[in-house]
Amino acid sequence: MVPRLWLYRPLRMRRAMRPLLDAAGLCDGGSVTTNEETKLTRAIIDALNLLPGVWCMRVNSGQGKRGGRYIKLAPKGTADIVGCCDGHGRRTVGGLRIQMASRGRFFGLEVKLPGEDLSDDQREWAATITTIGGYVATVRSVAEALKAIEEARYG
Repeated sequence: MVPRLWLYRPLRMRRAMRPLLDAAGLCDGGSVTTNEETKLTRAIIDALNLLPGVWCMRVNSGQGKRGGRYIKLAPKGTADIVGCCDGHGRRTVGGLRIQMASRGRFFGLEVKLPGEDLSDDQREWAATITTIGGYVATVRSVAEALKAIEEARYG
């Protein structure tokens, strides 16, 4: 099985390592799992990390067991993908609508397959992040994720 660190390596390193993993039989032509949501999440992360001014990563929430010990991961309800993007917010000041440059904006993308809905924990996490100025969206495709990032940047 491919180590979890695989997900957090820069895209150019993952591309360079793919032939080695294929040769070792650790990768079946590009995917290390068969879960459709996982495949979609990886495709979204790869696409977003190609955009200038965007950085994101996969986040696991809840708890897991490793080496006989339980480890606590991100809080329950945390989005599947979190990151930061540069942006230009639009504000109304003194009756004038102006464009303002900002240094960055936190975002969270919850990846769902068609027909799936957010849990109560995910809704609560999204409300908290939105309240403090972050951006949260539910996405079901790479195109929706790209649109969500544009909204986070310029919305």
